[in-house]
Amino acid sequence: MNIICKYCEKSVSNFGFHSNKCQKYQDFINSFKKEELEDMYYNKNMSCIDIQKHFNLDSFYIIYKMFDKFGIKRRSLKESAILRKDKFEQTNLERYGHKHNFCKDHPSRKKWEQKLFDEEGITNVFQRQEVKEKSIETMISKYGVEKAGLITTSRGKNSYSQIHREIVKICQELNIEISIEFKLKHKKKYFAYDIIITDTNKLIEVNGDYWHGNPKLYKKSDLIMKNSSAEISVGEKWKKDKIKLNHAKTNGYEVLVIWEKDLKDNIEDIKNQILIFANQK
Repeated sequence: MNIICKYCEKSVSNFGFHSNKCQKYQDFINSFKKEELEDMYYNKNMSCIDIQKHFNLDSFYIIYKMFDKFGIKRRSLKESAILRKDKFEQTNLERYGHKHNFCKDHPSRKKWEQKLFDEEGITNVFQRQEVKEKSIETMISKYGVEKAGLITTSRGKNSYSQIHREIVKICQELNIEISIEFKLKHKKKYFAYDIIITDTNKLIEVNGDYWHGNPKLYKKSDLIMKNSSAEISVGEKWKKDKIKLNHAKTNGYEVLVIWEKDLKDNIEDIKNQILIFANQK
């Protein structure tokens, strides 16, 4: 079946073969300017597909060829994914005033919750009885108790900080199945992360204001853990925590950091953040 070349308007059976001989097509390709492509790609953050659509091209591989011709470095898959996420959030902000579909007042979330309520009488999947039962079974099998607040050491004392237990309790109330403390090897040691959502790559770090130097309360030059062998400046602690977070992200994990102050100031907002984080694809 023949097609019409939109450049020379001739009927051709194979555009790929024809394009090498079509002078008008070659003139069009040669009209691309390196500076224009770089501006669209780097400054305007357009993808190759965006540029393809802008020039009404049949394939974005033409853009790939132009990039190779001009020596324009293409984004890595990770960089492209971050850009797509940023664009998605920006579009949602412009249209709905929220970054994600699962933000509390987002129309998409309201529609989803309404459907769940109409069909099952619940507003999120973690309220399903089978999910609740599975969450309790997991707590019992891993920690020997039904509730996070009952987790203790062999000495009968709580193993984790109060805010850590509070976040675990919130996850349990939302029927989000979790494991406490997840370790990732780093050189000759391990980084331990507070919580991992079961069967996902999502981690939750619970930061005490003093022990991690909450930037809302401390300056880089402030000292924490004073007069102890572990005394450290807040700036150095931030660096150590950043290395730990970057290590998780490099290994394919997403991390939600929750600060003690935010938990105390607005627990409902923290619950919503955790629910959104757990539900995001």
